[in-house]
Amino acid sequence: MHRFAINRRLAAFLGTLCFCLLVVLAGCVSKSGGPAKERTAYTVTDSTGTVLSLPGPPQRIVSVSISSDEILLALVPPSRLAAVTYLADDPGISNVTAPVKSIAGRVRSVTPEALLKLNPDLIVAPDYVKPDMVKTFRDVGIPLYVYHTDTNIREVEETIRALGTLVQEPDKANRLVLTMEQRLQAVQKRVADIPAARRKRVAYYGAGGFYYMPKSSFQDICRKAGGADVTEDLSYDKPGILPQEILVDLNPDVFMITAWNYDGNHDPDKMARELLANPAYGETKAVREKAVAILPATHILSLSQHIVDAVEDLAQALYPDHFPKGGTP
Repeated sequence: MHRFAINRRLAAFLGTLCFCLLVVLAGCVSKSGGPAKERTAYTVTDSTGTVLSLPGPPQRIVSVSISSDEILLALVPPSRLAAVTYLADDPGISNVTAPVKSIAGRVRSVTPEALLKLNPDLIVAPDYVKPDMVKTFRDVGIPLYVYHTDTNIREVEETIRALGTLVQEPDKANRLVLTMEQRLQAVQKRVADIPAARRKRVAYYGAGGFYYMPKSSFQDICRKAGGADVTEDLSYDKPGILPQEILVDLNPDVFMITAWNYDGNHDPDKMARELLANPAYGETKAVREKAVAILPATHILSLSQHIVDAVEDLAQALYPDHFPKGGTP
């Protein structure tokens, strides 16, 4: 037992030593990275209430979520990002596969050791990252900005503005949000005359079944598209898979499937066929009318500016007669 305790202490000491060496090396690299540019210091406050002091606009940003990948690439050139997530290369979920080709770094493991090797001068992370990782970076003085995980389009717009301030590009952020609002208004104008009785109720189907997600971005997408998430009046505390009998009782008008075959075993067309052939759902309106909307996961699952694409996709799928064939809202 005594030897085990000593070994654990030694391992902890060596791990701390290695991490400190990485910090020192990262500092050395950043100091030798060429002539310094004129920079003006500023402060920002993240979603946790933490105030970050930055010496100037960050030039080696590390993004650890696909949402911040997409937002940041709309605000700054790829040259200002040291790394994005590995998901940014996946066309099934990423809207930025082209611009990330010139970015060398990829985040595959959200650990202090992995991120520090990327030599960041700013890390942008969602609020679901582990608190001990956040604390570690703040303890060693590397700015880590935590943003809120959004549940509706308004919050996405707030995050875009916040990240615009963070990277010192507020005008770009405001223009991006303005464009989002204009596109949303265009959709809502086209569906405004649809009476409440004809508004389509949508059930979100995934690999495990039909999803229930309280206060989710999907609910807001449905509302903005002129429809409704069929589960929005349920009062379960946590997200999960709906029992078949509850889904049948809710009787959705449309089943929605995301087109992301992430592991080769989730072909959306096959999922749609199996869903319509399932006798358990045979009495629902969606099955009777063979109403299945297969929409890009790049949009439906987005918590960036591309969430507006999801609203346009869904509105056109629900009410094709309200949109010009092959056109945009």
